[in-house]
Amino acid sequence: MKARVARQWSLLVLTNLALGVLGVVPIWLLHYLVRHSLLADMEWVEHNPTENDGWLPLVLVIVPVLSVYVVLWWTLNVQARRARRARTWTVAVLTTLLPTAGLIVVGATGN
Repeated sequence: MKARVARQWSLLVLTNLALGVLGVVPIWLLHYLVRHSLLADMEWVEHNPTENDGWLPLVLVIVPVLSVYVVLWWTLNVQARRARRARTWTVAVLTTLLPTAGLIVVGATGN
């Protein structure tokens, strides 16, 4: 019984780590949208003068990429949720964000 539970949890963690590696691109696209459109329009960050295309090209790229990623992530985790307890979502979200957090740490340290 314990081996089965451990196998299920390890499968959940490995699946979400793999999804996290794929999720670096959608997370970066969301960051780009927020930083260069929303925060720049509120004048919280400096607006790049060469980015004058507006929101349409950005949204046309972000919406399909993010939609496919969210549907894939949700589908795999709903199936995994049926076999586990309530902490499944917490573990799924945290392990999905680990690759992006790792890249942020590596970038911040300059290595």
